[in-house]
Amino acid sequence: MTITPQTLTKLETLRKEHLESDLIALIADQYDMTAADAMKLFYSSQLSQQVADGSYGIEQLDARYLLDDLQRYEPQLFRTVNATE
Repeated sequence: MTITPQTLTKLETLRKEHLESDLIALIADQYDMTAADAMKLFYSSQLSQQVADGSYGIEQLDARYLLDDLQRYEPQLFRTVNATE
């Protein structure tokens, strides 16, 4: 495989997509919600924008770590979820 700037860009995009899907799956599993509801929750967060932007190299971190971060710094997203449990 020849590594070109285009290849690196494609790999970065793929990594972000997988990280987003891993985070959504973790949210759905941990909070016993549908994938659609987990997607709504994730994409309404500041974290989703940080992942998309590649802020602070955040896209290189583990999904479980980022879920913990999301729960800690954006707890308001989970209030309605916790209220229905």
